[in-house]
Amino acid sequence: MMYLKFVGHDGDVTIDQRCISTRSYSLARDNAGIRVYDDHGMWERVSPIDWRNCFVMNETGNTIDKIEAE
Repeated sequence: MMYLKFVGHDGDVTIDQRCISTRSYSLARDNAGIRVYDDHGMWERVSPIDWRNCFVMNETGNTIDKIEAE
């Protein structure tokens, strides 16, 4: 199992985050940024107007990948 930790902020808004557990993930570019899909086919977008970063972490909390807004 791994975890997708989405982190973002916009201007004066405090940092927000969401964590999703998944067995795998995939990426797809669209016109607004990068969609990060979990193993259930659900997705969150990383972009300048959505989440700013997605950290892919293993079960011990180590970061194994990072997707950043462009």
